[in-house]
Amino acid sequence: MPKMNKITKSVATILIVLGLGTGVVFATTNLYEKIWKEPKSYTEEEMINKLPPTELTEKERINQ
Repeated sequence: MPKMNKITKSVATILIVLGLGTGVVFATTNLYEKIWKEPKSYTEEEMINKLPPTELTEKERINQ
């Protein structure tokens, strides 16, 4: 019985490592494609509208 238990643990460990490795490779590939193969370009108007304002608000001035 101990030999069967050892084999089961080994098989489970191998399956877990392979599953985690596959997940990491899949996530990395998706990230690579999103960043380098499908970059999103912005117009100047979009950049101005999306960036936070450079002026300080009254709350921020008080907190400093």
